[in-house]
Amino acid sequence: MSSRALVVDADLNLQVLLKVLLARAGYTVDFAADGVEGLQKLLAGIYDAILLELLLPSLSGVDVLARLERERPHLMPHIIVVSVAQERLLQKARQFPVHAVIRKPFDVADLLGVVRSCPATIFG
Repeated sequence: MSSRALVVDADLNLQVLLKVLLARAGYTVDFAADGVEGLQKLLAGIYDAILLELLLPSLSGVDVLARLERERPHLMPHIIVVSVAQERLLQKARQFPVHAVIRKPFDVADLLGVVRSCPATIFG
C-alpha cells in the first residue's frame, strides 16, 4: 500500500509539481485548493503527509491548524506547513505541534526529505 499525501494549496502550478515529485517518491497525492476543502478531506481521510499553505481562500491555513488541533490532534505530526506567508504568520504556525514549517520557495530535495521523515501512520 502506497503512502498518501494531501496538498492544500491554491497554486495549480505547485499542485502539478508536487504531484510529480511525490508520486515519484511513492505517494498517492490528493489536492485541495482551499481551506474548507482541505479540512473536509482531512476529516474524512487518512494521510501520511499533509502539505499546507497558510494563505488559502475561504479558510486560512492557521484556522485549519486550529481546528485540527482541537478535533484531530493525531494529524498534527503529519502536517508540513509550506507557505509564502510573512514571518509573523509562519511564527504563528510554529506554535502548533506540526512536523515542519518551510518557506516558499523551497529546495525540492529538502522538501522531499521532510515529507519522508513524517512519522508512520499507525491509525485508521
